[in-house]
Amino acid sequence: MGKNLRKEIMDKNQRREEQYNILLKIIKEKCISYHPHFPDEPPTTRRTRIVYPGNFSNNVMINPSMVCFCDIPIEDLGIHIRKYSHFGLSFQKSFLIKKGATPLLYVERNSAFISTFRSEYFDEMVKLYFESCSSIGSLHDLIKNESNPEEFIKMVESTPKECDKISGFILYLLSYIKFFDSSKSDDDEENFYMEREWRSPCYILFEIADICRIILPSSYSKRFRNDVPGYVGQITFSDERLG
Repeated sequence: MGKNLRKEIMDKNQRREEQYNILLKIIKEKCISYHPHFPDEPPTTRRTRIVYPGNFSNNVMINPSMVCFCDIPIEDLGIHIRKYSHFGLSFQKSFLIKKGATPLLYVERNSAFISTFRSEYFDEMVKLYFESCSSIGSLHDLIKNESNPEEFIKMVESTPKECDKISGFILYLLSYIKFFDSSKSDDDEENFYMEREWRSPCYILFEIADICRIILPSSYSKRFRNDVPGYVGQITFSDERLG
């Protein structure tokens, strides 16, 4: 947690303090949320996905409102620590599944597909979908061309409700696809495969007893026990996992 602080705070000790504070904040609030982190968000609410211009295979075209987890074995945790942070918490899969979590589908960018690559095929098909079939694409047309709202309203009213449902389903499905480049090393931030990411569209509400493991540097162990006396679960020292 607190990965973005690596770019914002250059001093390692100060950055770790901020990341530790994020960990404590999550435990105190008993909620893992996504941006913009509304405190009164119902746990089953899903936000509308935001579609950006660009290629789908760049992993930035669709920005899903999701809570993300990584299913990484403890013995492989060093890779994730180097990429992200020394602080984290984990839950049982059975607990997260009940909260709506499910694994992503990873697609290798350069995997051969007929006469092209899978990344190019996905980019072409997703672009075709938004241009030809998606009511969301029509909404973007309205934003770009507000001078003809009557035509847009007429078009929306003539669109079958089934098409709206299918568009929502396709966009939801695309939110669970992530491209990666296997030619990059496991430590490379663009090689996402080792993360084994799971996503949930819901805020994750929990009790301290639901946490099965806390991950932090060994120097924070005593301090954490004092700050969170109600936690009696496992603690894994991140600095011992870097090898």
